[in-house]
Amino acid sequence: SVMATVFGSHVATALAGLPVPAQMKQAAATSAAAGAQVARTVSGPAGLRVEAAVRLAFVDAMHQATLVAVGACLSGALLAAAALGARTVVERAEQPVPVG
Repeated sequence: SVMATVFGSHVATALAGLPVPAQMKQAAATSAAAGAQVARTVSGPAGLRVEAAVRLAFVDAMHQATLVAVGACLSGALLAAAALGARTVVERAEQPVPVG
């Protein structure tokens, strides 16, 4: 998904220079929950940086996923409008209304 791809990429980039084992970096990039667990496991300033990176990556990923969803909705709306706009309206012949 868009969110998982963006999240993983952001976390991997942010943790590249930190003194954290590679296996923990990979785990942190898989999900926000895993990233939070890694942040709790790593002590000191590195743990705080992991936590900040995971939070920021989550928000950025959610933002990107929302933009993709908006694009899909707009595309659907335009397709529906085009399909409905192509229809012709058949006018009914006026029929006399019985009085009485």
